[in-house]
Amino acid sequence: MSDTVDLEKLCILLERRFRVLQDVKKISDEMRDCISRRDGVSTEIEMNMRLEALKQCDALWMEIQEMGEAGPDSAATIHRLVNTDPWRVEPQDGLERKALEIRKKTIPLIETIQRENDVLQRRLEANRSQTIA
Repeated sequence: MSDTVDLEKLCILLERRFRVLQDVKKISDEMRDCISRRDGVSTEIEMNMRLEALKQCDALWMEIQEMGEAGPDSAATIHRLVNTDPWRVEPQDGLERKALEIRKKTIPLIETIQRENDVLQRRLEANRSQTIA
């Protein structure tokens, strides 16, 4: 097994993960609308779709992390490109630049999803407590 990272594959996986996260955001928005309408059936469907998208995102993340398991060089490359602040990394070539650019647009998207997740959770709890009362 080679101890170098296939940067093209890394970029593809990072881009796929970004697209899945965009889907999660869209599903979250639709789910928020369902909760506002108190449409329990649609909310449940959206929750299941969101869960499947998050599982897909996790699988892509695991595949990306596994790329760093070939040896010390690949571990260092994956750590530098995937696990460190992308605004502080100096790319060594065009593919590294692309990987970092994808991460720079992924990080704010994840932060948005996390904030919206908190809002969704509160709305779901509020709806459940009103239903019970």
